[in-house]
Amino acid sequence: MPFGSNCEYENFDACVMANSDKDNPEAYCSTLMERTEEACGKSASTQSTKIFKSYRAETKAIDDQDGYIKAIVSTEAVDRDGEVILSSAWRKTIDDFMKHPVLISSHDYNDLTKQLGEWVSLEVTDKGLEGVAKYYINKGNAEADWGYELAKQGKSAYSVGFMAYDYQEGNGEDNARRTYTDVELLEISQVTIPSNRDSLVTMRSKGLNPVAEEIVKELYGEKINKQVPEPPKYIKDNAKRGLDLQQYAGDGLTEKTKREARLMADGEISKSKVVRMSAWFLRHEGDLKSPKADEYLRGESDRPTAGQVAWLLWGGSIEKEGRMNAQKWAERIANSLDEEKSKAPLPEADQFTTEEEALERAEEIGCEGTHSMDEDGNTIYMPCSTHEEYDEIMNPSEEEEQEENPDGYGEENRSVNAVTFTKEEKENLMKAVDSINKLRARETEKIYTVADAIREGVNAGLNKIKNNKNKE
Repeated sequence: MPFGSNCEYENFDACVMANSDKDNPEAYCSTLMERTEEACGKSASTQSTKIFKSYRAETKAIDDQDGYIKAIVSTEAVDRDGEVILSSAWRKTIDDFMKHPVLISSHDYNDLTKQLGEWVSLEVTDKGLEGVAKYYINKGNAEADWGYELAKQGKSAYSVGFMAYDYQEGNGEDNARRTYTDVELLEISQVTIPSNRDSLVTMRSKGLNPVAEEIVKELYGEKINKQVPEPPKYIKDNAKRGLDLQQYAGDGLTEKTKREARLMADGEISKSKVVRMSAWFLRHEGDLKSPKADEYLRGESDRPTAGQVAWLLWGGSIEKEGRMNAQKWAERIANSLDEEKSKAPLPEADQFTTEEEALERAEEIGCEGTHSMDEDGNTIYMPCSTHEEYDEIMNPSEEEEQEENPDGYGEENRSVNAVTFTKEEKENLMKAVDSINKLRARETEKIYTVADAIREGVNAGLNKIKNNKNKE
């Protein structure tokens, strides 16, 4: 059913695609639907707005040589909008539809190559709206060939376009929000799925149908169900406690650390945060070992140290018993994510049978050299000298987030003259910081003061060296 301030969205998927630039398009569209759907529904009931519904299809190839596919394009399952189309609702208008039964790609009638084939039969069965389509394969239309290949693999989505003439309202809890009982079938399109990763980037920038997105993740080895689980209650409670005590955190506390703590308190945590947590706790365990920290734990002081507040904000318990539980949880989850990532298939788009092709691709994406692997007895070449380098280039967003200020301190106060450290420089700096963390300083705050001084000194020294080199 249409909704929106001007009833501009035909369904929930259309709203999500149109607002893909928002932080949480699903939440935005859900709220907008709740506020405007009733008013738009009244308008739709009198104006008969065209509606589209997308479904992951159950398909089966019945004649591979001539391109025949049997597909169930609509079922009585509740969709993303909380709506249902009864199978019997299609029955009245199937004959009219079959007078011009074209199979179009994504409702696009402006390009002849978008006509993938035609429906040779269509009927209502106990499974839903079921038909047989003949794809125009092997006739020079690459889009028709690709559409058939997806359908043959069971990785296709279809979108039905219809006019609704009668429906029943529900409460959305015990039953569907709306059940269509009488509709006019206007078209059945196959939803466009990109045929390679380059096309995928372009299509995602414009907004990809949510049903198509699920299939894309299967095609290109992207994880669908493997998500970071909700953090345990003690981590959420610790983050809340840290937020309550943030006034004692000192000047080094960053907005990023506070933002991530708020998310953890609400039961949300990113993969990047989990990966960084384990290493952070191991580096900062010494921050909890000071006379003032012990005084706070014994109840002799109502002021926690900055190190204790930071530890809480990262989800850790500051009591001596169980203080590394959050680190162990994060390490276990991070390892499971790495294991899942290692099982993902390599992207076929960047696998080549000759080194020359891999070198050309390396130049395109901005790296040098190639690396190879054996696959079923054949040598496969990929761009970049290592797969790690290739992965960093092709998946930059999460890696950049992990590299950005891993400790969560000092981000807002970076010097204008700060330099980018090499790997060796970073390792030496972290050794110095680790040494400081192991000291039993009388006050934790002094640790940060000394650490900041070292960082500033290293930056100043490196700047001076680089400036001298530039003068030479």
